[in-house]
Amino acid sequence: MTPTSRRRTKDRSGSRPGSGSGSAGIKPYNSTVYCGQTDVTAANGNAPLCTGRTPFRIDLEAAYGVAKHVELLFELRLGARSETSARHPGPKGRARCMSRRARGFSSVKASTRSCS
Repeated sequence: MTPTSRRRTKDRSGSRPGSGSGSAGIKPYNSTVYCGQTDVTAANGNAPLCTGRTPFRIDLEAAYGVAKHVELLFELRLGARSETSARHPGPKGRARCMSRRARGFSSVKASTRSCS
């Protein structure tokens, strides 16, 4: 591959699988708003800050270069488990998220390489 062709993303495609889990926190704007947890020490019984784990997820991404420094991306995120439990009631179901976006590159050096 020549250094010039390494800088271009036009007419190239790629994909990326991924997975993960994490944590999340919610701070209500008002102490009277219920965020999913209770606190017996609070005046109204609602927790001032709710924290918890996010369910395991699987991510899929596809990309296509439409110009020299621009890629179009399609991302799909699928939750492997339900987001709610008996402890945190709410709407049942697995997380599903689709997004479309464009990613631009301002400068790519000729010495940039992928790991092998």
